[in-house]
Amino acid sequence: MKTEVQPAKKTRLLFGSLMQGDVSGYGKVGALLAHSIEEYVDDFELCGRFDTDHAWRIIIGVGYSWILGPGFNRDLLWHTMTECLPVSPALIPLYRRARYVWVPSQFVADAIHEADPHIPVLVSGYGVEPSKFPFIDREQPERPSRRGDRPYRFFVWTDGLPTRKGAVDVMKAFNRLSLPDCELVVKTSQDVEYKTDNPNIHFFQGSLSWYELVQLMGVCDTMVYPSRGEGFGLMPLEAMATGMCVIAPKASGMAEFVREDVNLVLPIVGTERVMTSSASYEIDQYGHVPDLDVMADMMVWCHANQHDAYELGKKSSAYVHEEWTWERAAHRAADLLRPLGSWKD
Repeated sequence: MKTEVQPAKKTRLLFGSLMQGDVSGYGKVGALLAHSIEEYVDDFELCGRFDTDHAWRIIIGVGYSWILGPGFNRDLLWHTMTECLPVSPALIPLYRRARYVWVPSQFVADAIHEADPHIPVLVSGYGVEPSKFPFIDREQPERPSRRGDRPYRFFVWTDGLPTRKGAVDVMKAFNRLSLPDCELVVKTSQDVEYKTDNPNIHFFQGSLSWYELVQLMGVCDTMVYPSRGEGFGLMPLEAMATGMCVIAPKASGMAEFVREDVNLVLPIVGTERVMTSSASYEIDQYGHVPDLDVMADMMVWCHANQHDAYELGKKSSAYVHEEWTWERAAHRAADLLRPLGSWKD
């Protein structure tokens, strides 16, 4: 008698996000993380929010205590992050209510363990989708707006103009340097008021689709990202994927992927108080301060050595497409979750 082989039971994950209305940042990451696990990992599947037969319930967001309830949640994996130090003491009792805390970088894990070394923390980061963030050959002769047929363009991204991302520092450096035939593109996810008399500084405000964002990146050459702190730092990773040369510190969550052989790495010269969302928890947070004089020197070097900067960006694109795709991120997450079994075990 032929025995029918039953399909292996899949690990069922119930994803929930507190940031579903956010089209960038954590809302974007939460959707991409869930989709990537479902798309690329055969022995995992997602289930509906009312499904009780799940291995783990994964909540993505910051510390909203009402979603957790007053007691310990045996089935809860809380996916969260912090950009700067220290972690708010108000969040630690909430983290203790989860079975595990899942973070995207060792920086965040260390920050939580500095506050409470007994909280079980899992580390697994993010990635990019190569089909959406492909290498863009900025020197291709047939390409419209290729480098050489237009001004050399620096690119900076921020969610506003707070101190953490360092966008204002880049604008000040750009004004001071007065490089010939050069422009600065400032992409902000919020409408901001920043007065400048420099006609070579261009603002793009509000939300862009991934296609619009990549088109904007494709006509820029070097991203300058002197961030004081990131839980991971998805934006510079996406810029690297397109072949943009990236100036950034190898610090905070960006230390996961920033490398001396594919980036222009900013040295850290100290710490300073930074404006973050943790102000709502009545705590000051501090971030790493990159060397802004070195940043300006790197901008000058990129402008003077445009082909060399292009080659560095090309190398960083190959590195990201090999090591930091969402497919790889999904498998890293699955490797992290498999040994946990189920909260019912």
